[in-house]
Amino acid sequence: VFALAHTLPVAVAGRALVGAGDAMTFVNVLRLVQNWFPERRQALLAALTGVAGGLGSLGATIPLEASLTHIGWRGTFALTVGIAAGLGLLTYAVVRDRPPGVPAPERHHHDPLFATVRAAWGRPMTRHAFYAHVGTLGPFAAIGTIWGVPYLEHTQGVDGATAASLMIATALAFTALLPLVGLTGHWSPRARAALLIVPGVLQAVALAVLLAWPGTVAPRALVLAVLALIGVSAAVSVSCFDIARRSTPRPAVGVTVAIVNCGGFTA
Repeated sequence: VFALAHTLPVAVAGRALVGAGDAMTFVNVLRLVQNWFPERRQALLAALTGVAGGLGSLGATIPLEASLTHIGWRGTFALTVGIAAGLGLLTYAVVRDRPPGVPAPERHHHDPLFATVRAAWGRPMTRHAFYAHVGTLGPFAAIGTIWGVPYLEHTQGVDGATAASLMIATALAFTALLPLVGLTGHWSPRARAALLIVPGVLQAVALAVLLAWPGTVAPRALVLAVLALIGVSAAVSVSCFDIARRSTPRPAVGVTVAIVNCGGFTA
């Protein structure tokens, strides 16, 4: 829909459909990880899933810019549709809900949706993880996916290709740090809280320095540092899911993780 849109409302509808599809991906991956792997490895597997997404971002940044220049938005998104469809069919053919021989779980009685969400939100750790996700992933969602390139082009005075290259710092920091975050699943609650707070504070300070810099154009090193810190903070946001999951009854894990995942994107 987005590739073929001729009017803004249709384009917005296409983007909304992309978001709806994206919403069904990561939460279900976390559930698959829970079904296939022991608890001590689940935090690492969730982080490695994020690495896969980060590698996709890194691999697409410069080629996407080149594709937009040479074949335009319509051709670029049509090509993206083909790649996504191929990966979707491959996933459907290979991935299974649970290991062979493991019976399907018993069906649990679920309260109405509103009551289920209210019960999940009523757990303190769900709210803590949600707000931690707001602070750690929010800037990544806003700057990394929406405002980063326009800001670099219109405020820092670089061309589109240079802006795309600079944004690699965010994806690279995010991807590189994720495996280390996945190894922190056994840390104490105090240490895991520090893991979330410290990068968030550093990110906020760096953004404040960038905005307060005299004049419009800031030193390139400062811009790169800010972009990298945004990626670091987004990487530690993955631990929010594990923190919430450990304090949630197994049948309610899906709803709880979904609520936490809404944090950064709501921000």
